[in-house]
Amino acid sequence: MDKRKKKEYSPFPPEQLLRKEDIAMMSGEYFLSDKAKDEIEGKKKREEKAARKQEKANAKAREFEAPEDDLPQAKKSSSKEKKSKKGEDTDMPKRPDIEDLKNKFLTKKRKKVAE
Repeated sequence: MDKRKKKEYSPFPPEQLLRKEDIAMMSGEYFLSDKAKDEIEGKKKREEKAARKQEKANAKAREFEAPEDDLPQAKKSSSKEKKSKKGEDTDMPKRPDIEDLKNKFLTKKRKKVAE
């Protein structure tokens, strides 16, 4: 048989929950005029509307961004593959050296200036 634990007995009733009026009195809203209440409510609505408008603008802007799937990504290779590739000639072209590109550009520029 399962032994059930007895609930702790308390001779006092649970504390009474606050009414809407009590909460409004604590926050100070109860004592505001109708006009002030309307201003506060209108301000909240305007902020929510601005937030929704910004969300829609961001969603529309995302439509015009390039998807990440189409972008070329570098292939990750393991250390074993790197060791084997060092000794082999691959079909992929080498990346041009920056110094070579500078020299090529400068020679073309000199030729144009000489003409």
